[in-house]
Order: sequence, then C-alpha cells, then structure tokens
Amino acid sequence: MECIYIPELTVDHDTIEVPQHEEQHVKALRLSSGDQVLAVNGEGLECLCEIRFKDKHAFLNIFGRAEAFPPKYITVAFGMILDKERMEYLVEKCTEIGVSEFQPLITKHTQRKNFKSERFVKKAIAAMKQSRRAVLPKVNEPMKLEDFMKNQKGAIVTTDYAGNTDYTLTEKRAIILIGPEGGFSPEEIERIKNKAKYNWRISDNRLRTETAAVIAATFAISQ
Repeated sequence: MECIYIPELTVDHDTIEVPQHEEQHVKALRLSSGDQVLAVNGEGLECLCEIRFKDKHAFLNIFGRAEAFPPKYITVAFGMILDKERMEYLVEKCTEIGVSEFQPLITKHTQRKNFKSERFVKKAIAAMKQSRRAVLPKVNEPMKLEDFMKNQKGAIVTTDYAGNTDYTLTEKRAIILIGPEGGFSPEEIERIKNKAKYNWRISDNRLRTETAAVIAATFAISQ
C-alpha cells in the first residue's frame, strides 16, 4: 500500500484533498479511483483511505484511523561530514529504521560548517513514506558538541572498540552519539565519557559515520 504525506491531516477529517506538494507523487504512483492508500500527517496519525479523482484533483475518503508512534525516541547526534550525500544516506536509512530526531554536531574535527536542513527534511519525508512511518523525524540545525552535551535529554550511547556487546537499552529515550571523519578529539572523548551511560562495540571494523549511525540505531530500536 502506497503512503501519502499530508501534514494537515487530523482525526476530524472524513475526506481530504491531496495537497499540491503530493500531487506529483500521486501521479507517479499511477493510482486509480478506488485504490487504497495510507495517509500520514508526520505526527503519529495514519489513516486508511480510498482515493478518488475529480477535475484533475485527488481526494481521499478516510475509512480507518490509528496512532502509530515509535516505541522509543531515539536521537542520532552525529558529527557533520564533508560529503552531503553520505549525510543524506544517514538521514534516509535512520528514518526508515525508526529514528525520531537528528542533531548535526560541530566538533573539533568537523570540516563542514554549513547544513541546509530543508534538503535533509525532504530526504526524511521520502524515507518516511517509503517505510510507511506515521512520524516524521525532527531535523535540527547544527549545534556545537559542548552546547549539545549541556542540554541533552536521554541516555547517551557511544560506540568504540572498547565497548561491550550487550545492547540492552532500558530507557525509552536515548541519544546515539557518532563522531565525524577523524573522530572526536581527546578532550571531546573525555567530556563524552563523563556523560555517556552506554558504550557499545558495534563492529570490529572501523566504520564511516553514516554506517555506524545506522547500525547503532538498529540496535537501539530493536531492544
């Protein structure tokens, strides 16, 4: 069943017109009147709908509603990397897995300083529809690591070779902290160690930022 994103969708709707920003998506799906689709608002509401076309406009008749929130609120906080396509991959795949929030970090070894959140939100929307999630992850503006550590909410999870392979995560809210290219500096590592509750060994190999984020997020959400 195909998924359509309508942020204006509420529990009070029985019928709703497909918004302009989704018209091209609907055309690409080659849907016909009477086909069933899933409509989500990105805030946890999903509706089973029947699509109808009238005067070149698409309308959804809603016949089923449900709330679908992820069992855990996982934030992936990652050091920004130069290759934006690799960061897009991180956002895309972690969205499909079930991550709730992304926090780009500025660290000592961060080489990229600019971050256009709109571009990554579009990637998150596409991944949300692909995976038929009802919640659109939040994509934050970049923040310095030291400022982020002061305001963190949730158990911090780090990853390195010295970590353990017990991936039990009892908290419902957690932050996965992933370093940039070149890793965290010694000073940053010391600061992180004082805050982190979990340290996982997710691989025997050295991983890229986006690969580590996807693996760690998978462990966190599956526990």
